[in-house]
Amino acid sequence: MITLNLVPEAIKKQVKTKEYFAVLARVSNTLVMLTVTIALILFSSSWFMHKHYNYQLERASAVNTTSVSYEKQVTEINTLLSDVIKVQEDYFKYTHIIKLLMGISNSGIKLSTVNISSKTGSIEIRGNALTRDELLSFHELMEKDKNFDKIDFPKTNILQRENISFTIKANITIFDNEKN
Repeated sequence: MITLNLVPEAIKKQVKTKEYFAVLARVSNTLVMLTVTIALILFSSSWFMHKHYNYQLERASAVNTTSVSYEKQVTEINTLLSDVIKVQEDYFKYTHIIKLLMGISNSGIKLSTVNISSKTGSIEIRGNALTRDELLSFHELMEKDKNFDKIDFPKTNILQRENISFTIKANITIFDNEKN
């Protein structure tokens, strides 16, 4: 086979240069298209992620608002329960003592104040007696009752014969049995 070289060298170089530029242009166009495609994908995913982030933020704030509300309610309930427990710890059935006093007092004894201290286990009774005998009878019944101990009955209580204002102090022995 015979090869004829009829085209001059300068034109050959020009044709080769054009081919290189054509290949380079195609590669450049492909790279630009690939870059634009990647940029569009990244932009759309960024937009989607931003939208999803805002949605999650709204949901989280709704959950936080709800949980804060529940947490506040639980705290209030716990406070109330602890208050109830404190009250229950100091609870004592005072009605038993009042019932005892009503049982030993007669119609001539009018109780005006009954102070009961569960902490010290003491009672202070103030009132009026119509006569000295009724007051002494009330005092004797308190002395006989096993629920009262160390009764302080001042002598000034019996100086008058009628319409006597009195004060009696005593220890109560039933506190240990009645506390729940």
